[in-house]
Amino acid sequence: ALGAGERARAHWLAFALGASFLLHPLIQQANVKEFHADVFEPILIFWMGWALFARRPWQYGLAMLAALSCKEDVSVSMAAFGLYLLVFEPERRRWGLTALVSGVFWYLVVIKGIMPYGFRNGEAIRHMSRYAGLAPEDDLTMGAVVKTLLFNPVYTAHYLADPARLGSILLLAVPVVWLPLRFAPTVLIFLPSMAAALLVNWPIQYALDLHYGVPILPWVYVATIMALARHPALPAVRSAHIAALVLATSFLATVHLGRSPWGGAYSAKRYRAKDSHAQAVEAIRAIPPDAAVSAHTQLGAHLTARKDLFQYPILENADYIILDISPKAATFPLDDARYRRKIENLRQSVEWEVFREWPEQYVIFKKKPNEQ
Repeated sequence: ALGAGERARAHWLAFALGASFLLHPLIQQANVKEFHADVFEPILIFWMGWALFARRPWQYGLAMLAALSCKEDVSVSMAAFGLYLLVFEPERRRWGLTALVSGVFWYLVVIKGIMPYGFRNGEAIRHMSRYAGLAPEDDLTMGAVVKTLLFNPVYTAHYLADPARLGSILLLAVPVVWLPLRFAPTVLIFLPSMAAALLVNWPIQYALDLHYGVPILPWVYVATIMALARHPALPAVRSAHIAALVLATSFLATVHLGRSPWGGAYSAKRYRAKDSHAQAVEAIRAIPPDAAVSAHTQLGAHLTARKDLFQYPILENADYIILDISPKAATFPLDDARYRRKIENLRQSVEWEVFREWPEQYVIFKKKPNEQ
């Protein structure tokens, strides 16, 4: 049992780490850009970590199942966490075995069992092309990627050694002042999720833009806590220094890179209503409520009550297509040139006609009736 002084020091460290997480630019970014299920992961992972230390097996299992249900890639990090406990925490081996088995089982069920039948083209990992730089063109599989990582470390190091990827590593490590390295094996906890993001060839993902840092971040803080737990009786001055350093680096990170009103990446313009917003509402309302729609990537969220909704350029049985045609429109999953070319093809198509258009903002295409 901890004495009063030790408990107070633990509380200060806990406060510093909690504040650090909430101040982290990656958390703020995920909350203001797009919604993804990843944002549910941190609270569930932290709940699981609390249950581990509090020795609450039922809550540990429930939190684990809830975290795994968020997204399929949680399974890999869960297995890594379980492996760490199994190898390096002898008194928690049963807890680790549970996490390891659950992670591996869920990976096999979802990636190998469900997803190949859920995707239209039968591809188990939809964005495997993002790892094309790590595997031969004729063998673009996860096995080939792992082979490159294991047997060609020089190439892998060169692949990772660019400013954006190194910047992402610093963004993850600096707010916790590299504390996981106090016990280096804790890096295993977040290594798989970090590698999954940094090894891709898509700049938005390896720069941890949008939501891509959120699946990594809670595991970094779990690793930090596990490393600190290896030294439970830190001297009072040392504990105070660590807490102050974590708060200072986290505050600097949020000031320079955060999206709160005092953050360097904050823009008040982002939260002001524009004429284009009213036009988007008008455009969405112009489409019949029971129609199947293929929608621009940033308009689809407002059409999700429909039975049939597709992300453009997937058409399937769509009756309408609604697109953002403004000069700075996001064009995911197409590049800008291909997106604009497809819009021109739709204008000239014998199958589609312009239903309504807001010049340089939005256009709705309607499928022409079949001529008998």
